[in-house]
Amino acid sequence: MPQNIDAQNVHAVFDQFRESISKVDWDIHFWKHFLKNAIQETIKSEPESRRFFEAGFSVYNIPSDGPNGWLWVDGDGTFTIESKDLEEHRKNFFRVILNLSLLKAYNAVEIFLIQCVLLAYFPQLEFKNGKSAARSGDEAIKKFFREHPDIGKLETKNNRHLIAFLKCKGQSFTDFAAQPVPINFKTDWEAFFEMMSILRNVVGHQDTLLTNDSLNEIKTTAKDIFEIFFEYRKEEFGFYVSYIQRKIQPVHPKRPARKRAGTISGFHCTL
Repeated sequence: MPQNIDAQNVHAVFDQFRESISKVDWDIHFWKHFLKNAIQETIKSEPESRRFFEAGFSVYNIPSDGPNGWLWVDGDGTFTIESKDLEEHRKNFFRVILNLSLLKAYNAVEIFLIQCVLLAYFPQLEFKNGKSAARSGDEAIKKFFREHPDIGKLETKNNRHLIAFLKCKGQSFTDFAAQPVPINFKTDWEAFFEMMSILRNVVGHQDTLLTNDSLNEIKTTAKDIFEIFFEYRKEEFGFYVSYIQRKIQPVHPKRPARKRAGTISGFHCTL
């Protein structure tokens, strides 16, 4: 990375990244355990099961030839939550939340990397925050590839052009990307980013539905990490995937291994 980059600006964008990641991590950690304890206390205080919630699907049926319509309610398909089912509903709720947390984490990493690229290699461009930075940096990287065909083909799938750009700009990033994720895995950081890019697309655009091709692609890329941190079940049109949290023991080179929770995309992994 260029030596004349403004360290203050790098610290600022890192603080944005840290805040975004930390809020998700802390909220999940707190509410997951708070609700679990609250449910246990509720069941203790009320041994007899009772209904806490009931809802149904409703929609306005508005004709195309005028504003007059009516409210249609599905009287047969109601949803209920009773005290005896609270723990199961808690688990289902956090399966959804954990999957959505992957989107938040990936977007935070993507924006942080692109902001650093803008600061380091495109200082002439107006510096932006959030998705505006992502769009600006993405366009600049694509233009760089078009103007320098000797560095290789522009491949935008799963943000591969971002990683390729960083690798062509410095040996230090190339060396880092080839390092295995330090939690007893063979998968390196470049493959980890590729896996997260695939999952970001699956969660954000495919309702967590993995096709056979996507599943094979992930297993080819980062099978060891995927099979520990994710579970999937076969459905009619593919596999529904969900992010799970596990307690693992990371291994740090050149120092003794110590017991603590591992992380994936910045998230604290606990049972």
